[in-house]
Amino acid sequence: MKRLLAALLVVSCAPAASPTTGPITHTIAIRAAHLLDPATGRSIDSAIVLVRDRFIAEVGTAGAVRIPQGAEIIDLGQATLFPGLIDAHVHLSLGRADSAARATLLAGFTTVQDLGALGQANVRLRDAIAAGTSVGPRVVSAGSWIGVRGGICDFDGRGVSGPDAFAARVREDALAGANLIKLCVTGWPADAMSHPDSIEASEAEIAATVSEARKHGLRVVAHATSSRGIALAVRHGASGIVHSGFLDSATIAEMRVRRIYLVPTLWSLTRRRTQPVEQALFAHMRRVLSSGVPLAFGTDAGVIPHGRNAREFTWMLEAGMRPLDAIRSATVGAAGMLGLGDSLGVLARGRYADVVAVRGDPVADLTELERVVFVMKGGAVVRNDAVASPRYRE
Repeated sequence: MKRLLAALLVVSCAPAASPTTGPITHTIAIRAAHLLDPATGRSIDSAIVLVRDRFIAEVGTAGAVRIPQGAEIIDLGQATLFPGLIDAHVHLSLGRADSAARATLLAGFTTVQDLGALGQANVRLRDAIAAGTSVGPRVVSAGSWIGVRGGICDFDGRGVSGPDAFAARVREDALAGANLIKLCVTGWPADAMSHPDSIEASEAEIAATVSEARKHGLRVVAHATSSRGIALAVRHGASGIVHSGFLDSATIAEMRVRRIYLVPTLWSLTRRRTQPVEQALFAHMRRVLSSGVPLAFGTDAGVIPHGRNAREFTWMLEAGMRPLDAIRSATVGAAGMLGLGDSLGVLARGRYADVVAVRGDPVADLTELERVVFVMKGGAVVRNDAVASPRYRE
């Protein structure tokens, strides 16, 4: 029952009560020279974020927000505040899970979507973090991977065959407390480039997975890189496609209409761009990223180093994305993909108090996001090495 309750908390991430009602045990006022709102692209100067317990109580300028008597003040000087970052594709159990989780949080990623682990290790880590016995970001966990026998997700002999077996694996993950299902539809981009129709999971297996997941109220996120594989996953109701792939124009249009998210993971797939497949994939993704398809930031961390997640922004910029759009993908975009748009992604009244700061302007220089100086998750300060950061009572 304890594990189930923790899972439900992570899934909903919805405040149990208004942050401005009931007993207030702790109030923090964060002051900084600037605050960026990724949703609108606007910034405000002389910013104050008022935090009560786990939630944001008020956001505004120094002249508009009244700091209550006795509040703790955190003065970040010339820093820029923005919402906690979200990585929609990690594997925290690739490596030492506790170290990976801590490094990710300290890098400013206050929420992650973990898309596969053996033995439900990511579900256990999620619950340990939620219970306060481990330090890390808020975790939305897929449990294990589901893929065909002999395919790329046949880890430790876990691959299966046939619609009934795929549905059974969904039930297994649901019973273990998974927040969503990770389905492996295709292989990697090299195969997808040379064989656009290639798939590993059959159409019947894809359909069975999504149908069973819906019975349990779970989303399905698909690893798919080939044109046909992506199209089938979208057609049968996947809520997200992870990894860069060779999407065709019809699939892109359908994803726009149905708000199906793409998680590009450019760094892990195109980091050198010396091989023909990397070059072709990167060129294709330049067109995809400018198409208006819904985007959620993701890195496949575990394949790339944990805690270095923000390096993905450099690849997004090189692929032609505007800096603000890249930041949006890691805030409002990723929050939307995770179904947490009412709780995360912006600094606003009633949202979780996930606040990050850098010394400079991240829109002018995206590499600032690799050098965060302040991290608050759910009202708790986990990092503060800003230039000016006295903490005192008003």
